[in-house]
Amino acid sequence: MKSLESPSPIAALAGRFGRRATLLACGWALASCLVSGPALTPEATSAPRIAAERTRGQPIVVLLALDGVRWQEVFGGVDRALARRFRLKPSEVVGATELMPSTHALLQRSGAAIGAPEVGEEMVASGPNFVSLPGYLELFRGRRDSRCTDNACPPVAERTVVDEISALSQGFATEVAVISSWPGVLRAAARHPERIVASTGRTGGPTRHYLRRDPISAAVLSAGEASSSYPGHGDYRPDPYTAALALRFLETEHPRLLFIGLGDTDAYAHKGLYREYLRALGRADAMIGDLDRALERLRTQGHRATLLVTTDHGRGRRFAGHGAIAPESARIWLLAAGSGIRARGLVAAPELRRLSDVAPTVRRLLAVPPPEHPTHAAGQPLVELF
Repeated sequence: MKSLESPSPIAALAGRFGRRATLLACGWALASCLVSGPALTPEATSAPRIAAERTRGQPIVVLLALDGVRWQEVFGGVDRALARRFRLKPSEVVGATELMPSTHALLQRSGAAIGAPEVGEEMVASGPNFVSLPGYLELFRGRRDSRCTDNACPPVAERTVVDEISALSQGFATEVAVISSWPGVLRAAARHPERIVASTGRTGGPTRHYLRRDPISAAVLSAGEASSSYPGHGDYRPDPYTAALALRFLETEHPRLLFIGLGDTDAYAHKGLYREYLRALGRADAMIGDLDRALERLRTQGHRATLLVTTDHGRGRRFAGHGAIAPESARIWLLAAGSGIRARGLVAAPELRRLSDVAPTVRRLLAVPPPEHPTHAAGQPLVELF
C-alpha cells in the first residue's frame, strides 16, 4: 500500500543533515562540559577499545519498543471496522504482510513472535493501569509491580537490566544506550542514566552530548531539538529523529544493549487519527528493516546480534484510549529475530507471558546471570524463543 510506505529513517535524515554535520560537531566540546561527576565524558569513552576493536563474538541486543501498538494490526493488518469508522479508502485496507512488510519478511525468514491471536497463551502487561511508565518499569526491571499506576511515578530506585549491563561494561559506557522519542522512558530505564548514553525526547538525557561526537548524529540531534513536538507534546521528539539517531549509534558504536523507544503510533492514536497511526506503524516497520540489515552486517563481523520488538501496552476497543478502564489494552506481543532465536514464525507460549519476561530474556541473550535474590513477581526468560 503505497500510501503507508516510508523511506528508511536514517537514509532520509542523513541526506538532509549530513552536509552540515561537520559544523555541528564542534558543539561537542561545549556540551561535554555540562556533565560532571560520574556522568559520561569524553575521557570515559576514549578508552583503548573502540567499537571496531571489540572482541569478535560479543553479543548485541537491540530492544525496540513501539508505544501503544495493537496486536490486531501487527498480526491482522488494517482493522476493517476502524477503517470504516475513520473513512479509509478501500486501497488502504490491507493485510499484515502489506502493512508491515519488513516485519513479516523477518518473521518468515528468521524470526519468532509471541502474542498472535489463537496461538498459545497471551502476552500481557501486568498493570493494573496499562499506560506507558508502569509498562516500561515492568519491562526494564523484569518484575511485576503495581505500585506505579500512572505516568507521574518517580524515577526507578533499584537496578534495572540496563544498569546490570552497564555495570559489566568495564568503563565503556557507550556499550549501553537508551534513545527514545518519549522523554519519560528514562525514569524507568536506569537508576544511573549518567552511566549510559541516553537521549530521550528533544532535550532529555544527561549524556546526550556524547552523540555530538559523530557529525551525522550531531546534525540529527540538533534538528530534533529544533523540531516541533507534534504528534506528541512537551519535550517529545518525533520518531524519525529518534530512529535515525539510534540506527547511527548502532552502526558506529556496536553497543552491547541498545533500547529504542518509538512513540508516534501512540501519539496519533490518542488523537483518534487511525490513518496517521497506520503510517507511523509503517515507518516503524521500515526501522525494523533497517535494524535487521544493520544487525546482519554485525553478524558477518562475528557478533551475535539479536533484535527484540515489543510494546508497552495495547489499546482499548475504541482504539484511542488504553489503561485500567480498558482491560483489553493489557494485551501485548513480541517479535524476536537473530542470533540465538529459533526461526519458526508464530510461537505458542506454553503459559501466560508478561512484559516482565523481556528483561530475563535480554539477560539470557547477553549471558548475564539473573539476580541473586529474585522476587516472586520476577519474570522468566521466554524459553520458547530459543
